Amino acid sequence: DNTMKRMILIAATLIFAASFTIKAAEPVITPDGTFMFEKRDTCDLFLDVYQPAKGSKTSINGKEKPTIMFLFGGGFIRGTRDDADYLPWFKSMTENGYRIASIDYRLGLKGEDKVGVAQVNALDKAIHMGVEDLYSATVYLNDNAEQLGINPQNIVIAGSSAGAIIVMQAEYEICNGTSWTK
Repeated sequence: DNTMKRMILIAATLIFAASFTIKAAEPVITPDGTFMFEKRDTCDLFLDVYQPAKGSKTSINGKEKPTIMFLFGGGFIRGTRDDADYLPWFKSMTENGYRIASIDYRLGLKGEDKVGVAQVNALDKAIHMGVEDLYSATVYLNDNAEQLGINPQNIVIAGSSAGAIIVMQAEYEICNGTSWTK
């Protein structure tokens, strides 16, 4: 009995110590700038810019690597532009010569318990709120391109989960010339 308790205590201690070692080894990156790109009725929207790491290769075959505009995930209910889960990817991308612009968007389903077929109109509204915010961030990046070191003709838009849905919907709106693009 004591041997078993001792083994469990040792295992727990090792796991506890390993968690600190893993945390300490996680890549950390902070934005080079945070900018408010839109003031909405419900909130102010910001974007974080992470410049390419010093000494990183910012071009391929003489062609500049694009700026990546990133939209976080969270089911339109939660999430942030600077969520710790994305920071290792941001760091990796900047170390490989890419600039990241991680943006806020309004969480159109915040406070909802569940989302299903019955909430299709609420989901559509949340997606289009995100599209509107993505377009506003794009205008900000274009208007401030020189200050931020961005080539407005060389921006790639990417997202995770809900962010990816917003990106796809925004592209759909552009390709079909809908009222959302005017």
